Amino acid sequence: MAVHDIVKVWDKGKIIKENVDFLMTPTNNVSFPITNHEKEIIGDLIDTYEKLPCAGIAANQIQYNKKIFIGKKTDDEVDYSYEIYINPQIDKIDEGSVQTGPEACLSIPELSLNI
Repeated sequence: MAVHDIVKVWDKGKIIKENVDFLMTPTNNVSFPITNHEKEIIGDLIDTYEKLPCAGIAANQIQYNKKIFIGKKTDDEVDYSYEIYINPQIDKIDEGSVQTGPEACLSIPELSLNI
């Protein structure tokens, strides 16, 4: 498996249109059983996640067009244990599932918003 560079929307203040287009393209579902290629994507997500200080990474952020995501299990600042999500979707939103606070994205460097 490998550590990948993150697909970023800009570099040195200039928008990278092809990266924006790629990140905005809907990703493809994963079918089961998962293929060796999809296992490779998961391995690359794990390797990249373990090298970067972040809460999570989507497969398209490392140049794969699949609905796979790796994310921290908890909000604990020092706990970087993770879960792998395949074909994630939001089924329900209620008051208990909404939180506010600073949010950042590896693909949009140097920007953090209170969301």
